[in-house]
Amino acid sequence: MMGEIPIVSKKDVKGNVVLIRVDHNVVKNGMVEDPYRIERTKPTIDFIIDNGGYPILMTHIGRPRDKKGNIAISNNESVDPIVGYINENWGYKAKVVPVDLSKATERGLPSLDDSINAALKELKTGKVQILYLPNIRWFSGEEEKEGQVRDRFTEQLASIANIFVNDAFGSPHPHVSTYWVTKELPSFAGFLMRDEIKKLQYLLNLPGKEHPFLAIVAGEKIDTKIGALESLRDLADNLLVGGLPANALICAKYNVKINGIGETETRIAKDLLDKDKTENKLLIPDLVMVSDIECNKEKQRQEGTYRELDLSTIKEGKNLGYVYDVSPNYFKKPEVVNAINRAKTGFINAVVGFDKAGFKEGTLVLYQLLDKSTARLYFGGGDTLTALKKYIPDFYKKLIENPVKHTLFTGGGTILDGFESRGVENMKVINTLIENGGKKPA
Repeated sequence: MMGEIPIVSKKDVKGNVVLIRVDHNVVKNGMVEDPYRIERTKPTIDFIIDNGGYPILMTHIGRPRDKKGNIAISNNESVDPIVGYINENWGYKAKVVPVDLSKATERGLPSLDDSINAALKELKTGKVQILYLPNIRWFSGEEEKEGQVRDRFTEQLASIANIFVNDAFGSPHPHVSTYWVTKELPSFAGFLMRDEIKKLQYLLNLPGKEHPFLAIVAGEKIDTKIGALESLRDLADNLLVGGLPANALICAKYNVKINGIGETETRIAKDLLDKDKTENKLLIPDLVMVSDIECNKEKQRQEGTYRELDLSTIKEGKNLGYVYDVSPNYFKKPEVVNAINRAKTGFINAVVGFDKAGFKEGTLVLYQLLDKSTARLYFGGGDTLTALKKYIPDFYKKLIENPVKHTLFTGGGTILDGFESRGVENMKVINTLIENGGKKPA
């Protein structure tokens, strides 16, 4: 049973500097792509300001750190557009805490500099209502797993505030700004965190009256999602797959090869198929779009180089080449239409095709079917929300305007982690809030 998560309250806030971790990772090419995740944190920030607190926000933008640990600082991954959005739309004066970028090394910024003191004075005297730290992943200690660099950055973040509030449901990784700072400050959950945990818990314990439950999952990997896929197969009445998970399952089911799917992925998929033999919950596409040429974000698909393939006609051992989408015609099949139409609850973390290369038709037809569904729908994942807004904006608007019935989770990866662990108490970042209980650590 999940422990009690401490929620920020009036008495915790009044007169205190409040360090708030948010997930405002919505900047692309130097612009706010979709303000939904910014707006979802507004109730927490309003509450803190209204009750005499002084908020300092921090978020990550993108992935500026490479596999070698080097950090690239780019204006395209700055928080400036977010602060501009807040100033323009919220009626508050927000300010980015200035840092001396000339002090950055290939490992990023070593720390906040003395400018934080002047910024704090402006916050406490009311010249600004919100301070915003630079992209938190620009700092060398943020993603370090251990060592003095991490510990020093943790201590510095803790030194500028009295309490910590985590409202970043979409940032589940145990970094300094989500996890280690809770070891130094009394720590609480914000309202977004509370609401999305409740909804995740509901899905994990979905009552019988809310079945049939349809889960739809796609993505670029199967190995990191296998635990979530296994859990969703158990919890749901049907699990429909797209993307690389579908390709791996196709290889395992039809004994064929697809570029990008290796023996490890096929073996993982085969294990999932074996577990499904008696229940037949898996919906694996048998009509797909194959391409004669490799495509990517830079090399978009070209007319005449891709076609629909019916897998029931394929001989074992054949190499299908590049499979980049589920055919729109697959979503016209009775078993798929029936699974969608009869569902009372749906969880969707899925862009079923490689839309970055132009393969969007499968996703579009799927979303159109969901638009007509009477089910209570839960969507998760930044790519999923982006695709919804891009391809079927009226449906996206309808989902936002009806939050009582439908949910747009701000964190797709967090939701999948929750399904994999079968409970949020096993998720490290959230569990540390439970353990600390809002009390100042010893």
